[in-house]
Amino acid sequence: MKIAVIGASGFTGRPVVELALNEGHTVYAVSRKGVFSEHKNLIVIHEDVNNVSSLVEKLKDIDVIISNYNAGWDNPNLYNDFIKGSESTIELAKKLGKR
Repeated sequence: MKIAVIGASGFTGRPVVELALNEGHTVYAVSRKGVFSEHKNLIVIHEDVNNVSSLVEKLKDIDVIISNYNAGWDNPNLYNDFIKGSESTIELAKKLGKR
C-alpha cells in the first residue's frame, strides 16, 4: 500500500512512518522540514500541508492518508493554524478521492 503520512517528522508521525515501512508499505512522508533516514520505500516530501494544489500532484498515486498534523507546539497561533491544517488535509483527501 502507498501511504501518505502528514506530519511525518513529529512525535506521532515518525513512529507511524517507521511502522508502515516495517510492514512493507511505501510511505510518502510529508513534513515541512523533517530529516529522515534513507529507506528504499520512503519518499520524503517537504511541503506545507496548506499547499494543497502542490500536494495533490505529489500524492496522486497514494492509497490512503494518515494525518499526524500539528501546527507546532511553540506556535502562538496553534489553535487557528491547527484548524487550517486539518481543513487542508480534508480538502486534500477530497481532491484525491482518498480516505
